[in-house]
Amino acid sequence: MVEDEGTLLYQDEDNGEFVEAPDSSELVDNTTARITLELTAESDLVPEAEVTLKISGEAQEEIDGGTVTIRLPTLAVMSYSGDGAQLYMPTDSMIPAHASWELPSMSAGDTWEQTVTIPAAVAGYYSVAAVADTYGPESDLGSYLFDEVYTQAWLLMPWRNLNLAAERINSHFVYSRDRLNWEIDWKTDKTYYKYRLWWNKVVFGRNAYDDAWTAAHEYTHALHHKSLGHYWKTTNCDPHYINRASSYTCAFKEGLADYGGNVGAPDFPRRNWETFTTSSGLKPKMEGHVAALFHDLIDSENEERDSTTYSSWYVIRVFKSCEVKHRGWRKRNDVGDFVWCLENRVNSTLHRRHFPGTMVPRDARETAWEPSDWNANHIRSTWLLNLTRED
Repeated sequence: MVEDEGTLLYQDEDNGEFVEAPDSSELVDNTTARITLELTAESDLVPEAEVTLKISGEAQEEIDGGTVTIRLPTLAVMSYSGDGAQLYMPTDSMIPAHASWELPSMSAGDTWEQTVTIPAAVAGYYSVAAVADTYGPESDLGSYLFDEVYTQAWLLMPWRNLNLAAERINSHFVYSRDRLNWEIDWKTDKTYYKYRLWWNKVVFGRNAYDDAWTAAHEYTHALHHKSLGHYWKTTNCDPHYINRASSYTCAFKEGLADYGGNVGAPDFPRRNWETFTTSSGLKPKMEGHVAALFHDLIDSENEERDSTTYSSWYVIRVFKSCEVKHRGWRKRNDVGDFVWCLENRVNSTLHRRHFPGTMVPRDARETAWEPSDWNANHIRSTWLLNLTRED
């Protein structure tokens, strides 16, 4: 390309002659798609109900026309290999068209919109694909390299693991909560329960969106927050690990959620709380030992020093209503508070021994009805089994 008195010229490959290059405003980028597509759900994603999707397109360059096609891979292609297992995409499946439309001629910036109804489906994981094939005037740069654009949307109707976990945990804890929202953040590995004054939801990271135990763990957090006496402020809790010390406040909150993880996803337990152990560390600061305490207070397998088989409702009611007295009464926020509420008494010597660095409560109280076989000494034996400090 050469410049002749301010005019850009380029050499024609066919005849070798120099011709004037088109004005930059007339150039078309032939390396990007002519139209962009976006899929959004116009109705709630619930099982056994139709879903309305809106397909929106915006022309990036001039087009003369084209076709938009909707295809439904759904469960016919998104093969389901079992509860809690990874999904996989077979490569030899042909997917028929569900709906299609002809695109009109469009200038850059023009928009196009249609809606489509997705048939009712059972709970599961679904993907809807939209493909646009366009054609239009060739630019002086030559034929378009990309005349086709593809986009897809995931429909999880509903989040199967979360629903199953909620049903199991509500039944076991004998508590429930209002509807819980969720979303998937494909940009992060973290999964967490997030809340503000007027809303709350579970955010699944890209590596855990189909993990049954994670769904149950996070639902337990959500149930705790809304129905089991609310959250408390935690320290040293990001990140946190089942078998590592964090803090008293973190271990107590996460330990309950770890216990709930196994309740809500019994086929995919993260640990066996009956045999859980660690080699070192302050156990009341380790969430795995707190989860094992909840397990031993409730389970019917009474190994040596595990002398309790209480109803889950009783144990969770104590957790919900427990308060300890210092200058005044406050809600529990660590497992040291919890064990004294279970015992309905406080032992200052044992508290200093096993919960160092925390204030000894003057008193403890809760509002649960003690079962007929309630025994403070049996409770002490069980919590010492799980929380005994090992120097």
